[in-house]
Amino acid sequence: CAYQRAGIRSRFYVGAPMPKRPAQLRATTDEIAAVKRVVAEAEAEGDIVPVWGWERYQDLNKKVARIFEDGVAMGADFVAKVDDDTCLRPRRLLRTLRDWRRTRKPGAELYLG
Repeated sequence: CAYQRAGIRSRFYVGAPMPKRPAQLRATTDEIAAVKRVVAEAEAEGDIVPVWGWERYQDLNKKVARIFEDGVAMGADFVAKVDDDTCLRPRRLLRTLRDWRRTRKPGAELYLG
């Protein structure tokens, strides 16, 4: 994988509805089965993070918060949130980050988007 070769650690954050909820928010049998598959793969591969909530736009903030919380907890210098319709160019990204580090002013922060 190009990301691994470039020294970029990737993880996949997937919305996973909780099976026990009030009736109007209860996961379907298919959703529960899908969550079980996601959790099994997460345990086997270690690169998937189930985030409890539906995989829908109004629950996106939970996933985004978790991504940045995990990045801070892991001591990451940089955190990137990339959707499935986007592909990072690792060499270009790393070059941009190196250039920024070299020329940044004290206390400067970076947001790319």
